[in-house]
Order: sequence, then C-alpha cells, then structure tokens
Amino acid sequence: MNHPLPPPSRGWLFAAVWIALAAAHVAPLLEVRYLPLCDLPEHLAQAAIRLRYQDPLMGFSEHYEVLGGLRPYDLHPALCQLALRVLDVRWAARALSALAVLAVPLALLRLVRSSGRDPWFALLGFPLSYSGAFFWGFHAWLLGVSLLLFSLESLIRPPGRPAVRRLVWLGWSALILLAHPLSWALFVLAALVVAGLGARRDLPQRLLPLLPSSILFALWARESFFGGSPIYGNWWREGIGAWYGDGGALPARALASLTNVYVGPWDEAVLFGGTLLLVFTRLRGGTGERNRATRPGGRGLPALALLCLLLWAFLPTGVRGFFAINDRFLLPAALLAIATVPRLHRAAARPVRTGLVVVAASSAAVHLAGFRALGQENPGLESVAAAVPVGARVVDLILEPRSAHLLHPHPYAHYGAYVQAERGGLRVDTFRTIGIAYRPGTPGDRAPPASRLAPERHDPLRDFPGFEWFLLLDPERRSPLHRNPQRVECRAAEGAWSLYRRRPP
Repeated sequence: MNHPLPPPSRGWLFAAVWIALAAAHVAPLLEVRYLPLCDLPEHLAQAAIRLRYQDPLMGFSEHYEVLGGLRPYDLHPALCQLALRVLDVRWAARALSALAVLAVPLALLRLVRSSGRDPWFALLGFPLSYSGAFFWGFHAWLLGVSLLLFSLESLIRPPGRPAVRRLVWLGWSALILLAHPLSWALFVLAALVVAGLGARRDLPQRLLPLLPSSILFALWARESFFGGSPIYGNWWREGIGAWYGDGGALPARALASLTNVYVGPWDEAVLFGGTLLLVFTRLRGGTGERNRATRPGGRGLPALALLCLLLWAFLPTGVRGFFAINDRFLLPAALLAIATVPRLHRAAARPVRTGLVVVAASSAAVHLAGFRALGQENPGLESVAAAVPVGARVVDLILEPRSAHLLHPHPYAHYGAYVQAERGGLRVDTFRTIGIAYRPGTPGDRAPPASRLAPERHDPLRDFPGFEWFLLLDPERRSPLHRNPQRVECRAAEGAWSLYRRRPP
C-alpha cells in the first residue's frame, strides 16, 4: 500500500533548528585563542603583509615584494584582508573559519531545495563542514566547493531568459575561479555533465559564458605551469611531478578526508550515524516521486557525485606545487550524494528527520569538546607573542607541531604566522603562492628552504643569519637555545612557549 508523501516541513521549525545548529557549530571556534588550522595563519600573515605593506613600523616592505595581477585564490586573501581591517588576528581567524563552517551546509541546503529533495538532509552539511580540509586550513577550497554547490542551481534550474542565464553563469564561473582553481575545474565538468546528460541542443551556447574565466585561467596557468614560475616550475619541460602518498585503503582515506580528525572515536560515530540515515532513506524512499530522469538534476547530480568519487580514488596525492589533490574531492562527492537522496513516506520521514537533528547536534557536541581540549593544550602564546617587538625578524621553531587531541599531523606548525600577522616583521618560510615573495638577498631569501618542516635539523644561531628573535614551541625543551645563555637570552616564557633573543657579538 502506498502512503502519501510527508507534507512540506514547517518553515519556522526548520529555520529554528538550522539557526540553533549553526550557532552550535560556530561555538567551538570560541574555545581556542589561536585556531590550530594549519595553513590558516599563513593566509592571515599574507593578508597582513598586503594590508600594511606601507606601514614602516611593520617592516614588510623592507623584506617582501607584493606581486600584482589577478589569479586564482584571490577571493580568500581578499576576505582575509577585509577581516583584518575590522578585527584583530584572532577574531579574524574565527570569522573566516565560521564562514567556512557555515558556507558548506548553506550551499548544500540551496542545492537540496533546488533539486526538490527534503531540506532536512542538508543538516548533514554541518558535520561535513568540519572535514579534514577544514583542519588543513584549506578554507579557499571549502569556499570554492560551496560556490560550486550554489552554482549547480543554475544548471539544474536554469533561468528562463537566456541573457539572464548567461549573466549568472558568467558571474559564478569568475567567482568560483577566484575561490579555487580546482573548484572551477569541477564547475566546468559539472556544466558538461549536467548539460550533456540533459541532451540539450544549446550546449555550446550555454557554455559560452565560461569563456572569460577560462581565458583568465589560461593566462595564469601559462605563466605558472609553462613559463618560469619559481614555485610551480615549468611543467612542459620538467614534467607534471605527480606523486602518490601512502594513504592506505580507501575506507581509511575516506574517514580522514571527511570527519575523522580527533583522537577519540566520536566523530567517526557521527559520520556512521549520518551514513546509516542515508542508507535507510535509499532503501525506503522513492515511492511517489517523479521519474528520476525528469527531476531537476535527476541524472546529472548522481553522475557528478560519481565523477568526484572517481577523482578522489584515482588522482595523485600531489603534483608540482600542490598537495592533497585527490582527497579534496571526497567532500563534494559526499555533498552531491546527499543532494540525490529521495523523499520518504510520512511514517519514515519524521524519525529520519529526528535522526538528522541528533546527528548534527552530536557533531556540534563532539567539536565543542574537541576544541575545548585544544584550547588547554598549548597556552601561553598570547603573552609570549606580546614580547616580540613590532617589525622584528623572527624564526619560529615549532619542535612539537603535533597535538594529543588531533589526528592531523601538524596543526601547530604555522603558529609563527599568527605572530607575524599581529606584530609584522620577517619570518622564515613565508608562503609564496599568492603573490608574496622575499626581496632578493634579504635574510628571508637566504634562509634554508622548508626549514619550518624540520626545525630540529638546523642550528638556529648558525643557519639563520640576520634573524634576531627565536619563537619556540618546545614542550620537551629539545632546542639547544635553552642551554646557551652565552649567545641568547630568554625574553618571555609560558608553558611550552618561549622567546629568545640573539645576544650581540
């Protein structure tokens, strides 16, 4: 016997649940003064260099060059600069992280609604927003994925007037490219997949608005990959430089890519609960729906989800100048799969929706406990950083970049960039991927490359000439600086953090 489909969910109830869960997932970010999100401090430091480049007190113009030109990734640096204009570094990090956390479920909600599915399934976007990419600090990628999901509505529900449709495509393709080149490449594939499976005769006309962003990408790629880029090299002459990491079996990689980031098992339990709800919906749903091929995105979204899954499984781990290539694509695969679940009968819809709320609320509780523990792990940076003179030349020696609470390999490795964003000056191993470069011949240019990755291999006083200050995270006090009072003096210390100054000869 066929049961009627459940009535539309009460808008006020769904909105109240959504707002509560959004606040609950932002709350963990307030538990830590400096967020252990790997690359995020570097992006804030780059934004600070651009924003205060002419400030003589900060000393940026003495050591760095700011390169012009429009390039992919420019959206996130622009947001970083905007945040630093109105907030201090710590609150800017929280605001940008909150944007990354909320953009994913909001974009999923937009896609679920536009494809005619149950909007309550978009609540699964909350636990997925705290993915491995979030803890790597790949917030530009998360914004690109979110913009990609927003853009899919223009594919599966194109505007009625062709001029408006082309304008929408033009705007989305440019914005997605400025968010992240991989998300833009996925958008182009989505346009081909969704439009191609729809057997549209006007496919060339529909793809024409992608041309401007394609030209911009080609101009950037020509110099970066086929020119003489010091970062990416010349792929045409030197090869692509692809490499595959030892990521283990696909199930283990899937956990690491999605939400298995804490040492404890609870985030895995949240992911398992959400998966069970999706499987149950697949088994019980579908009756009374329109034919799959005629629903909005009926064939395109599943095909695109499968394509992302294949990219995750078979792409290399890294290529010249980029890493974590393949694992990025599991998140859009999971989000697109959620957007294809069928509706349920009335009898099954209410318990499933309740289960979705429980899963999302459990996710918030897990992250609140996790960040609360992280907030107590390495206190003291705030007071030690305050002792760093404005505009100083600093070597940050993070001898223990790992965390006892996170499975992420080195969440504290870039904490010195927080200090640079606050205090200015020069530091070693500044990111140079988004238009920031050392001036030739300066101490930063002469410093050993990639010294941040293995600080224990260097003699700080010998290998970093021109640097006067040394910021250490060294719980076991392994650095020789602790035992060399003749050549350095301790200026501040709290917990595992300490600050030393080189004594004049």
